[in-house]
Amino acid sequence: MKEISSSNSISNEIEKDSNDEVRELVDSFNSYIRKLKQVIALDAIVIEETAAAPVEVKSIVKSNIQKVQQMSSLANDL
Repeated sequence: MKEISSSNSISNEIEKDSNDEVRELVDSFNSYIRKLKQVIALDAIVIEETAAAPVEVKSIVKSNIQKVQQMSSLANDL
């Protein structure tokens, strides 16, 4: 347990050595760790997608500016 608490990693789970209340506590702790891993994995996906958003927005804005310039040019030709 000391090894887990002193680590910055959540990759470790506690090994079960008994069949009593302590084992139930260990099972609960390990379940909590597995859920944390899932949340962290989902957060990583959201962060990656969010990081890509400004690039996509910039591309859309650039495209819209070009369209407005083309429309403006056509309007001036009339």
